Amino acid sequence: MGATIKNVIILGASGSVNSVAIPALKELDFNVSVVVRPLSKSSFPDYVTVHKRDYTTEILTSIFTGQDAVISVIAASDVTIQKNAIDAAVAAGVKRFLSTEYGGDTSLPEIEKFTPFAQGKKEVFSYLKSKEPEGLTWTALYTGPFFDSLLEIGTGLMGWEIEDYKATIYDSGNQRYDATNFETVGKAIASALTHPDITRNQQVYVNSFKVCRNEVIEGLERLLGKKIAISRASSVEIAERGRPTIANGEW
Repeated sequence: MGATIKNVIILGASGSVNSVAIPALKELDFNVSVVVRPLSKSSFPDYVTVHKRDYTTEILTSIFTGQDAVISVIAASDVTIQKNAIDAAVAAGVKRFLSTEYGGDTSLPEIEKFTPFAQGKKEVFSYLKSKEPEGLTWTALYTGPFFDSLLEIGTGLMGWEIEDYKATIYDSGNQRYDATNFETVGKAIASALTHPDITRNQQVYVNSFKVCRNEVIEGLERLLGKKIAISRASSVEIAERGRPTIANGEW
């Protein structure tokens, strides 16, 4: 890639990912800026340069000029804004663009049938890759579920109801998956920019560990000193029940 990445700007930095990305970038001595909407009430550390502007291609081109990398944490549903940002990055001569991914691998075939937001991510990712001939490189980070955040929320999301000492086991509960603690997501973003040649035009898969649901429940019971009430469900049946809801746009 040649030159190193030093100046980094986060687009849509009022979201939760910025809370771990910004300190991780600062720790590795990146110069950090953010761009948020004019009415945003988000606050940032003193070392962050804040741009409160609209997200048009013209305005973003001006803001992105002099930046080495753009990190998008805009909502996946904001396809037009992300495309504006990609066009602006090309026009401003930005070297690297990280699209809004962070989570499951939305490049998997037909995943949008189960997670509708994946369709927008796929569209943006395809558009981003189409800009390679114009000199813009990209990195897509896939982290799996934010493990500690899900447990902290504990309100039934993905079957965890920690405050009520309840959980749902899907199928056998022995299926292992990639899980990433939230802080690791920020470190992965910063690390990807620290090694731009390795992560150039790459889908990068990150985890803190591999675990299965039964192991998590066992660990929680030891930690909490109390048994977790278990419900059991079939992932296939849940998917089938959810299809009509998804089709109606209720997700």
